[in-house]
Amino acid sequence: MLTVRRVMPLTFSLGAVLTLAACGSKPAPPMDERAVQESVIRSADQECLQAVQSKTAEKVITCYTPQALWWVPGMPPAKGQDAILAAWRKFFLQSDFSMSWHTTQVVAARSGEIGYSIYDYRLTARLGPSKQPTTEHGTGLAIWKRQLDGKWKMAADMLSPSPTPQDKVANRAAH
Repeated sequence: MLTVRRVMPLTFSLGAVLTLAACGSKPAPPMDERAVQESVIRSADQECLQAVQSKTAEKVITCYTPQALWWVPGMPPAKGQDAILAAWRKFFLQSDFSMSWHTTQVVAARSGEIGYSIYDYRLTARLGPSKQPTTEHGTGLAIWKRQLDGKWKMAADMLSPSPTPQDKVANRAAH
């Protein structure tokens, strides 16, 4: 019959062996949640599109981090939320302003802290020195940063217009 004196040393020995074995094992690799985070970025992107189409600058600015940068051709870069808010307000005052985009790619880093989206856009606005309404098509790149509350916001957003037919002709003539 086993007595308490015999069982106690065996229990402690077994516990020590299990503890040492656990210390020597490798921790499980972190779960890859990129697909989940990419889906969350897509949702945030759609919310931003809806905010832009509502022409409400106060809604749009919630899409950006406090130190965000926004580059639009024909305008100086907007640095920080105040400058970005002012730029959107100027756009929304234009009666002929419209913007839409379709996100073609979203990538989130394995760390889950940063990601980017690429999108095709169509922008109608008064840009450049002529201040005439023009419609521009192009590709945009947004850098997304995950906030402490888990929400994704843009840290940088850049529009790059596609060459117009006139640009292509001029480029061919120059070469």
